[in-house]
Amino acid sequence: MLVHFPVALLTVGWLADLFAYVRGRKQGSVVGWWNAVAGTAGVLASAASGLMAKSAAGALPVMPAAALSDHEQLAFASSVAFLLLIGWRFSCRRELPPGSPRLFLLLTGAALLLLWITAHIGGTLVHEFGVGVIAAPRP
Repeated sequence: MLVHFPVALLTVGWLADLFAYVRGRKQGSVVGWWNAVAGTAGVLASAASGLMAKSAAGALPVMPAAALSDHEQLAFASSVAFLLLIGWRFSCRRELPPGSPRLFLLLTGAALLLLWITAHIGGTLVHEFGVGVIAAPRP
């Protein structure tokens, strides 16, 4: 369940920032900031829980192992992207960067795309391959 929060928070934060930029409303930017902070913390917590789950999982068949490798690499890339974006935003006193709000929104959208792809692969690993699912004992 932990992995769902950053996807939702970062998406809502980006939409709030986009709304704030288009409509010129600072309140949306405040909502965007706090969602981005909570979502980035959630991305880091999700990545940590994923690494712990991987170490407990043991060996996997070839197909899920390849998908797991893709998932892990994308999770790392999206984690780094959101850390850099939150750092940039923090340096601008939590506001959208005054000189380049469009670039910031575009880069955040790209990082979100990475996160959504990561989430999709993670869902595939769980629902199609049963990775991380504890099998029920047979009667």
